[in-house]
Amino acid sequence: MQRGAWQNEKVRNTVTMKHFFFPETGTFFKANLHCHSKLSDGGMTPQQIKEVYQAHGYSIVAFTDHELLHDNSALTDDRFLAITGYEIAASGPGAGTGVFNEEKCVHLNLLSSDPHLVKHVCFHPDWCRWCDHDGQAAQAEHFGEILPHANTAEWVNRVIAEGREHGFLCAYNHPSWSCQNYEDFKDYEGLWGVELYNAGCDQAGNLDSAAVYDQILRQGKFPFPLATDDNHGGVSRVDLPSSDTCRGWVMVRAPRLDYPSVFAALARGDFYASTGPSFESLYCEDGILHVACSPVRRIFVNTAGRLTLRAYPKVEGETITGAEIRFASRDESGVLTTSAKGYLRVTIEDPAGHQAWSKALPIADLIRD
Repeated sequence: MQRGAWQNEKVRNTVTMKHFFFPETGTFFKANLHCHSKLSDGGMTPQQIKEVYQAHGYSIVAFTDHELLHDNSALTDDRFLAITGYEIAASGPGAGTGVFNEEKCVHLNLLSSDPHLVKHVCFHPDWCRWCDHDGQAAQAEHFGEILPHANTAEWVNRVIAEGREHGFLCAYNHPSWSCQNYEDFKDYEGLWGVELYNAGCDQAGNLDSAAVYDQILRQGKFPFPLATDDNHGGVSRVDLPSSDTCRGWVMVRAPRLDYPSVFAALARGDFYASTGPSFESLYCEDGILHVACSPVRRIFVNTAGRLTLRAYPKVEGETITGAEIRFASRDESGVLTTSAKGYLRVTIEDPAGHQAWSKALPIADLIRD
């Protein structure tokens, strides 16, 4: 392996250990973690959303209508899990006016550990008016004081911190669509997830990329990658090319389809994100990355530096269903060393160009037993 310009990371190993990107056991459940219904500005009722997503193989939907929490737990049964959540937003000087196209904004999803929790963090009623929540806002329960929304790192970090205090996971939504750049998000602390793919943004021609995720990872922060729908469309749009429904998802590996098991799996990052292909297993052992997946045309392994490891079919037009990719080797004294820097994360791409993304794991952990 070619050595990079940075200092090699080394550790002496005696017994090898497998380091998994998601658990070996459990069931994969398909989930959309960003969803809008007619309770805000979506085109379907929560019941219609359940029916549509179940028909397309989903077991989980997080209902994240704008600014107000709604208890949709009545939709939960032995084949479907409704996760309670909401989307909170801020922009610049026009906050509360409903005008989003003229300035930067920041949107965060908060997913609750309690399906019946309808009490908000960092609440402000002015942000409920643009999606016809004005009457409900007057009755909304909230923790702490009424807090003006502001597109600042201080406000974002307060939302994250207060959310975590009250049992919420906080995801960073569509940073590209929000016109956010490194100077905006570099000081965010404690994010649980980052949207690499958002179907609503994709269908609008504003595709979020993995670049933001890598910039955050290079800071030594390790949120999890998300692919979501952020769907606003109605039932009639689901099978159209322009649909924003059933386009991006996460595959959560959990022992059971119940709220505590699934939420704990999400909190641990026991999932991968996808718009098509699937991982079957993914782990590192003794400096080798082992990938098993659905048929794909290429596999990429990204690091914090320029080094990208990869695997391709031997013949153009064919596919592969996995690879063993060495990223570290032992030197003459038995020390495991690598020129890969910072972390490994894996991307697979199918013949149609659809991708799936693993979370990132620190290199130092992967060469340490």
